[in-house]
Amino acid sequence: MKFMENLAHDVPQVQQQGPTWLDCTLRDGGYHNNWEFPHDLVNSYLQAMVEARADRVEIGFRTLEREGYHGPTAFTSESFLQSLEIPPDLKIGVMVNAGELSDQEADLATQMGQLFPRSTKSPLSFVRIAAHLSELPVAALAAEWLSNEGFEVGVNLMQISEASDDFLSTIGLKVSQSSVDVLYFADSLGTLTPERTAQIVRRVRERWGGPIGIHAHDNAGLALANSLSALGAGASWVDSTVFGMGRGAGNTRSEVLLGHLARDPRLTTNVELLEKVISEYFEPAHRTSRWGPSFHYALASQYGIHPTFIQQLASNASYSAEERNMAIQTLGKSDARKFSTERLNEATTWVRSFSSPKGLWNQEEMFLRKTVLLLGSGGTLDDHARAVTQLIDQIGPVVICANLGGAISSEKIDAHIACHPLRLIADANTYREMSSPLIAPAELVPSDYRTSIENRGLLRDLGLKATEDCVAAEIGLISLPDPQVLAYSLLVALSGGARTIYLAGFDGYPDGDPRRNLEQSLIDRVLSAGFGGEVWAITPTRFNIPQSSVHGMLK
Repeated sequence: MKFMENLAHDVPQVQQQGPTWLDCTLRDGGYHNNWEFPHDLVNSYLQAMVEARADRVEIGFRTLEREGYHGPTAFTSESFLQSLEIPPDLKIGVMVNAGELSDQEADLATQMGQLFPRSTKSPLSFVRIAAHLSELPVAALAAEWLSNEGFEVGVNLMQISEASDDFLSTIGLKVSQSSVDVLYFADSLGTLTPERTAQIVRRVRERWGGPIGIHAHDNAGLALANSLSALGAGASWVDSTVFGMGRGAGNTRSEVLLGHLARDPRLTTNVELLEKVISEYFEPAHRTSRWGPSFHYALASQYGIHPTFIQQLASNASYSAEERNMAIQTLGKSDARKFSTERLNEATTWVRSFSSPKGLWNQEEMFLRKTVLLLGSGGTLDDHARAVTQLIDQIGPVVICANLGGAISSEKIDAHIACHPLRLIADANTYREMSSPLIAPAELVPSDYRTSIENRGLLRDLGLKATEDCVAAEIGLISLPDPQVLAYSLLVALSGGARTIYLAGFDGYPDGDPRRNLEQSLIDRVLSAGFGGEVWAITPTRFNIPQSSVHGMLK
């Protein structure tokens, strides 16, 4: 039976007794722990949902994909369900991705039979089909099969923000001609506002008399507001996850949503077990995975970027904030509404592409037989700025500020130094307005800004060669495996013949941050490269560098 040939069936009308609350933590939250929820936690969670008066729990996926390892709620097998202590009053279900299904009825029937075998009595009572707008015909065929098997069926339309008003007005009619019981829409990219959410509900309602549900993502911190707006506009089903645990930035938080739903005097809830589950599992998990709205998720939502891109970028601590920002801008210039590892790799390959040819500037002009004070941007420079300023006045060093700095007056700074291509892009306009020289690989400075700096005679072009195996320096060229400004600065000054280099404001990364080992390794290689000159940290640092105290150096 073709999709548009389906006869209309009796659809349930909008509920009058309050919204239906569906919690999908074990499915959506699995994107952060590979669907590896402890078995005891699952049982405690299910009981907590009953006591909190959740109407339904979506306990995981059903999928035919078998590549790679995933935990039990990625598959939600019948044997896994039979191992659980499912409260008798709780309706549970799973989600199926329409993108895995065939649009040929015979093939689809075979696939559905594999996903939902008839040989066992399943505790599942409902199934939701996640579908992109273009996959709605396939979802309708799957819905018919599921309905014939006795399941309550929902269709979860993803990336609803991409739908035009004209398309929205036809969705209701199309779905009413299928076996769908509940029509859900998902703000997959986290771009909706409460106003637009209400408009979508009202537009869909024009041609659909059955329940409407919302699955909100919290990329921009609007998941709860959008959920409540949808309910106010006529939606009657609403999704949430415990502590907001969900793909990317996560979802509407169950415990917060419950606080709004519990205002209904007809509801009696007990959240004691839910709070216990949160404190014992979800709060510690959050400290590890760090889901939730952020600048990067909000920015990505404006570009229409799939949140998994941001989740992958955020989980890799080797990327700086600038690198993440540039990756988001790169993704935003392409179609990144669907996640793919290949596209992510394309957006981040430039992070290590930083070579610039040998420059024309001789670093000995500034550093030969000089004492150098190199300023970082760490908090210890703020803490000891007065003493550092006094030291500058007393010993008269060549003062070099790594990147933009800020804690020491610009009148005390002889030059700025930078080498990371993304920092140079981000800070180029500021350098153009400065009156002090900039030491940097000229070709990594954006061309329009570079011309302005060069015309004022303030660019000190010192090339940077990307090399995996070599940490070295010669006149006009630095060789490094990574564009770290501290290593670059040390090599510039040491190769220029500096007698002593004092470091202030280079705090170092905390324990466990992979950038700490990377930068320490580069520092070690620089200090053992055979250049003369001493290097001392004169403010507190986590790096393994000879240390002294700025306070002990003052007269």
